[in-house]
Parts: sequence; C-alpha cells; structure tokens
Amino acid sequence: MKVITVFLSLIVALATVTGTANAQSADTWVLRLQNSGYDVSVTDVQTPEGTTLNRVRMTGFDSKAAAKDVAQELELDYGTGPLWVGELPSAN
Repeated sequence: MKVITVFLSLIVALATVTGTANAQSADTWVLRLQNSGYDVSVTDVQTPEGTTLNRVRMTGFDSKAAAKDVAQELELDYGTGPLWVGELPSAN
C-alpha cells in the first residue's frame, strides 16, 4: 500500500521561528485540518543550526493527484506558498 502525504512544514516554518510559538502554530494547523476531516500528525525536525521546527503532515490520500488537489486548495485558501506532496516508501 502506498502512503501519499502532504508536508506542511513550510507553513509552520513561515508562521513562526522557534520554540513554543512553533509548537502552538503546529497545534493550530493540526486542529484546523483535523476539524476538516484530514489525518494529521506532527513531528519535530532539527535544523542544521539546532532549531527545532514542528512538521505538520497530512496522510491517507487515495492518490498523489488527490493529495496535490488538497495541497493546491490549502495554498490558495491560506496563502501558504508551495506545499510538498510525496509518497512515503512502501512498508513491504
């Protein structure tokens, strides 16, 4: 089974810089997206400079095309700029 994912890390990175504000921004996105019916998770990402960012990820799409459609919708609705859409490696 393929896992299609939309990474929203750009949204969080652009909305905040570091620390508590970053986590709060990620939580806001998670609630917003979960309330819209999306499967969402957050992971911590360490930058080379030592800054911790929170990566918001949406999964559960039937196809890459469906994920791209959602990403484009979010880009237009929230002015996020380009979002990354990709496939996670198969768990076979």
